Amino acid sequence: MSTLPPLSRRRLPVPLPSPWFWGLVVLYVLLGLVGHDPWKGDDAIGFGIAWNMANGTWGDWLLPNVAGQLVAEEGPLAFWLAALFIKALSGVLEAHDAARLATAVWTSIAIIAVHRAARRLDGEAAGRLAVLALLATLGLLARSHEIAAEPAFLAGWALVLWSLALGREFGFKGALLLAAGLAVCYLSRGMTPTRVVLLTILVTWLALRRGESWSGGFGGARDAVWKIGAFVAAHLLFLAWALSATANAAFHDLYRNWGEAQFGWPGASAWTWYAKTLPWFVFPAWPIALWWVLHRRPVKLLDVYPVPPVQHLPVAATLCVLASLAWSPQASEAVLLPIVVPLAILIAPGLKFLRRGFAALTDWFGRLAFTLAAALVWLGYVAMQTGTPPRIAANLARLEPGFVATLQWPALAIAIAATLAWCVAIARSERTPLRGIVHWCYGVTLVWLLLMTLFLPWVDYGRSYRGVAAGMQAAMGVSQGAVSAQSTRGCVNSRDLGLSERASFAYFARLKYGAPGAACPWLLVQGTRGQPTRSEPGYRLVWEGNRPGDRNERFRLYRRTP
Repeated sequence: MSTLPPLSRRRLPVPLPSPWFWGLVVLYVLLGLVGHDPWKGDDAIGFGIAWNMANGTWGDWLLPNVAGQLVAEEGPLAFWLAALFIKALSGVLEAHDAARLATAVWTSIAIIAVHRAARRLDGEAAGRLAVLALLATLGLLARSHEIAAEPAFLAGWALVLWSLALGREFGFKGALLLAAGLAVCYLSRGMTPTRVVLLTILVTWLALRRGESWSGGFGGARDAVWKIGAFVAAHLLFLAWALSATANAAFHDLYRNWGEAQFGWPGASAWTWYAKTLPWFVFPAWPIALWWVLHRRPVKLLDVYPVPPVQHLPVAATLCVLASLAWSPQASEAVLLPIVVPLAILIAPGLKFLRRGFAALTDWFGRLAFTLAAALVWLGYVAMQTGTPPRIAANLARLEPGFVATLQWPALAIAIAATLAWCVAIARSERTPLRGIVHWCYGVTLVWLLLMTLFLPWVDYGRSYRGVAAGMQAAMGVSQGAVSAQSTRGCVNSRDLGLSERASFAYFARLKYGAPGAACPWLLVQGTRGQPTRSEPGYRLVWEGNRPGDRNERFRLYRRTP
């Protein structure tokens, strides 16, 4: 009669069984989406667009804008969904928290598509391993937790790869996936970023016509009809919006100029940025991918578990993304983000065939790096709460002067439980070549959880413009939280105001910005602290302010003199 081994000798399965595995995925997706203000950068800009849609007219839904300033760099789709969440959850969640739930939808679609594509190419086990590889990639983390167009584009890109992975079984399902994926890519980021998707489709279809069987070429006449129909449907959906939006002359000019600026040969500074960013952005996937493609163990005659072949589809997609760098002069993480999807699909079947030394090195480095990172987060938290160690406490206070730490027991309990779970996982996981990627996924999730529990108030204090908006409202003689347009006592002209600042002040201070040339009673100017205070003809300075931890920016509010 068989008996279970003693508890002290049991090992955690790698990867986790289905309920726990998908629970980890849900935890990763939802962590950090609620409980904080819109943060400076893309998060505030994306929220500003969605907020304008939710509270504006049909024109705001058609033309993405931040408090009246058109934003041609972003398509409308991601913000349509965010605006719908704002409306649907009004009174239940803060508007900015509700808007971020749209990001969870896009990230979930991308994860499911990666899972299905890898499963279709390499079997059931590869699906889960591809998801783990995706979540372990460092570059995905921040972008998948902010209100932006990139998560939507990533979802569309993953749907396209899923459709191509269907190969000769394309049919109606493949056509639906391809049409949806292409339309999402177009409507989230526009024509220029979608060129890499079109290039991948072209390479895939041409390769099959030459006799390859690894993806979804035209196949028979019926498949050809489905694929051409999907291609046409996606473009018609995009054109329906693009033609309506570009009927506005101002938006048309902005959209054309942005498209032209996105296409060209990168300069030396852009290539330097790519060279510095790419290695950590797609770590740990890229060294595993190189090993799998170039140095994997050859197939042996008597192998009990034959080594699967390298799938050409993710290789081609990865190379297409890398090739797209040659026409992307404006280096940014948004340009690199699509590479995480095909890399995850590429390395999934090879993870359990890693050579023992390579697998052990990956596992050791992940456990060491994330244990040290978690320890540093805990050390910083203790310093904030107790003042010990004094040097760390002083550095944190210097970075965000004026922040007062409070003890939040639920967040502390969650952080303690997650840290203990990490310790158990790295000590008791099954000893297989999969431990490395699994521990990387656990480690990324752990550090993000610790930051979003222990350090969330500190980060929110430094990256939110709520305090600046409150000071501005006080200078205007408006009570904090006023909501009517008239409460600002007239419109506000602005000069050199960034999009994230414009969105934040419109939301927190309820500023009503005037059109260019309008004779508003207020003038808001963004500058730097080193710039001398300028006298504005016809105005007098009534307020200056900035975020406490920002030593560069400076906002000056002027009031028109009678």
